[in-house]
Amino acid sequence: MNEAARIQGTREARKLRSSSAQEYLDELDRCGGIRIERHATPILRFYLTDLVKWAVKVAVRHPERRLPSYRDWESRTQRATFDCTAARTELGWQPVSEREELVRRGIEEPLMELMR
Repeated sequence: MNEAARIQGTREARKLRSSSAQEYLDELDRCGGIRIERHATPILRFYLTDLVKWAVKVAVRHPERRLPSYRDWESRTQRATFDCTAARTELGWQPVSEREELVRRGIEEPLMELMR
């Protein structure tokens, strides 16, 4: 892949960056006429809870005690971005680029099929 195609792919990747989980749930609520309850919780809180559990396991000499990792909890935020330029180029794949089409095909249609 030449440099111009790589740069263009990077720009497209930024432009078509996926919606947030919050936006996905908002659309699911709207399409399904439901309200999914959400609780934003900082990763630090999960880590500290895990750390307290670990301390209890150490105190009672539990056989499956492992020191919790903040990095492990932080990785669960799913904040990774993916560049699909190679799939576009080599396979001729064209992902849906219009938000309305993505919502219709990725949320509305599966939800209606599920609710039959």
